[in-house]
Amino acid sequence: MGLSGIFGKRSSLSNKERMKKIRQSGKEGEAQFRRDKFLSNIERRYHGKDFVEKKTDWDGKTHETPWEVKRNNSPLSPKQKRTHNLHVRRYVDTKYGVESRTEDKHGNRLEHNIVSGKWEKAKNKPNPFGFGGSTDSSKPKKTKSSNSIWGSFSNKKRKSKSDSIW
Repeated sequence: MGLSGIFGKRSSLSNKERMKKIRQSGKEGEAQFRRDKFLSNIERRYHGKDFVEKKTDWDGKTHETPWEVKRNNSPLSPKQKRTHNLHVRRYVDTKYGVESRTEDKHGNRLEHNIVSGKWEKAKNKPNPFGFGGSTDSSKPKKTKSSNSIWGSFSNKKRKSKSDSIW
């Protein structure tokens, strides 16, 4: 047996172990979601979503919210991206523990509006300490294209030739 056979088996075993860890991480995320939604009426589903949360209005109408549970930076599948009104509960491992956040299928953070009972996109909030910009770091900050001090003056266009002194 050559070196390629040895290394092929070795990488195959590590790939199986890696997939086993990924599956285990997903199951831990689903267990955490069940603990978070303990008092809610949730059902396990398949085909494009993990869970469906059922809520009844004061009118007696039942609304279903599809939920997908993800860990760290795992992406949505194409079928999950096509699911209408999908909410993603993402559990991210940090050095302080596990942080949970709610996103839509495009990756935008969502906040639950208590008054209306609907999920809305999170708005940029000012930093309470007065420095560092907003607390939402999902959008890149705009920078000037020119690094020189005079770049902003030289890039301006003149309206007409008569405005010039010379």
